[in-house]
Parts: sequence; C-alpha cells; structure tokens
Amino acid sequence: MMRRRGWRWHLIWFFWVSLAVWVAERVEGRTGADVLVVLPQQFLPTNGAVHYSIGGGGLGLLCTVQHAAYFVAPVPLPTGVRIQRMEAVFDDSAEDAFGVVTLWRIGERVRDLLALTPVSLARPLREISAVDLAEPEIVRRDFQYWLHLTLTGPDVCLRAVRVHYAQD
Repeated sequence: MMRRRGWRWHLIWFFWVSLAVWVAERVEGRTGADVLVVLPQQFLPTNGAVHYSIGGGGLGLLCTVQHAAYFVAPVPLPTGVRIQRMEAVFDDSAEDAFGVVTLWRIGERVRDLLALTPVSLARPLREISAVDLAEPEIVRRDFQYWLHLTLTGPDVCLRAVRVHYAQD
C-alpha cells in the first residue's frame, strides 16, 4: 500500500534538488566540465515497500536495509548542455552484492538508456564507478533525464552520483 507523503516531505525533497542545482553551478570537475552532484537524499524508492536508510554522516550514505532496492533521481540540467560522463561513488563491502547506476532519457513514447556504470566490486571499500558517454548527450527540452540506482544488498551503499557536462 502506498503512503501519501505530506507537504513537509515534498519541501525537504525540493530543498535537496535545489541544493544539487546550486552545487552543480559551482563545482569544477576533473574533466574540465561542470559537475552536477546528485546526493543520496535526492533518490526516491521506486515503490513503497523498500526499506532503506540514509546515514553515514556528512552528506549521507544511501543503503538498503535488506534485499535489493531500486531508486530514481531527476537530473536537473539546463537545455543545451552536453552530458559527457557519469560517476557513482559506492561504499561496497559485499562480495555477493553490487551497486550500479544508469542514466535515462525519457520523452513521449521514448525511453533511451544513455549510460551504465560498471558494477561496484567490493574492492576497494570506497569505489568510483565511472562511464564516459560514447556520444555526448545534448540535453533537450522535450526530454527528462533520470538516474536509476540499483543496490542488490545491504552492504552496498551510494555516496553520490556526479554527472559531468559542458556548456556551449
């Protein structure tokens, strides 16, 4: 059964999305591009039955409490920028579980997978799983861009996702 969330929850979620946009406008990435940082608090579970926690101090650490869990987060980038690279920062201590992030472009009757990070490998504990887009994606007004996070066990957690982009 899905639970209705109150206005306070929506206000908190809006705050975190706004914070990510603010951070993206001020961070210079290693590729020379700008970077949008998507924090764990911005990821929402894909169904109401997911048990997860956000802890770990600092800006947070998203972990599933048990079993696999799936989450989504919007990628709020301005129209016309070119997405070049995606990095997921995992804390992974599980030999039999992994984390992976995909980037999707969604429009009317269109669902395109743009990028897929390599799975986390539990070596080392803190791991950056990165992928360069084969062809930079120009953000278009008619599409929405989303991150989809898969965590397959409780000992795999997400610290952040960084989306590198360039402005013309």
